[in-house]
Amino acid sequence: MTKKGPGMSTRNPARAKSAEEKLLESVGELIDSAAETMTAKEFRLAAKRSNEILDGALARPKQRRETA
Repeated sequence: MTKKGPGMSTRNPARAKSAEEKLLESVGELIDSAAETMTAKEFRLAAKRSNEILDGALARPKQRRETA
């Protein structure tokens, strides 16, 4: 049983990010920082390669743990 009262929140806690969401977020941050140091051509090539890698990783079947 949960307590309710003036200091208690009735909202559900925020949903934790999935590994996929964390990966996409961190890659986005890397891209932003790399854009500042690369030429336009280098950046386009790096972005193309990283997109290919991400697409391949996200296209793989999700691994699920087996239950006993």
